[in-house]
Amino acid sequence: MERFSQILLTPDGDLQFSLDFSRQEDSRTRIHGEVSASLEFECQICLETFVDKVSCRIDAIVVNRFEELLELEQHENGIVAEKSFISLAEIVEDELILAMPMIPRHLSGDCFNRKRDGYNMKQEEKTVAQKSRDGFYKPFEDLAKTLDRIEERENLNGGSEK
Repeated sequence: MERFSQILLTPDGDLQFSLDFSRQEDSRTRIHGEVSASLEFECQICLETFVDKVSCRIDAIVVNRFEELLELEQHENGIVAEKSFISLAEIVEDELILAMPMIPRHLSGDCFNRKRDGYNMKQEEKTVAQKSRDGFYKPFEDLAKTLDRIEERENLNGGSEK
């Protein structure tokens, strides 16, 4: 799991997985299972480390050629077996990489009142962090408001302002 360990803060952690294999009517193999890992991340708000669990479900059909992926239903995932061989480690690694958070952060709000190297978050940074934690943060929200104000000003002046 070289690719996965390269994007982790530390390569240590607990990994658990369970995979079931079955043969479908069309003679294709279906892989169904679950993967979970307890990993150490760096919070992108307070820069402190924390441990979080990453988990995902696997439900994929093994195909022999890339072209066969096009034959699968839209909701079905496929894995191409090169030379009739698939690596279970690569399947687990791929799924864990996809399940990792894009922006790791404390979800419990632990970092809002932390001090880091004598630095206290300002109130507006706490608000941005809180919005981000709650899933409502919109990074271009201020830009949209500015553009709306410019458009309103242009409408009031009866044309464009240049």
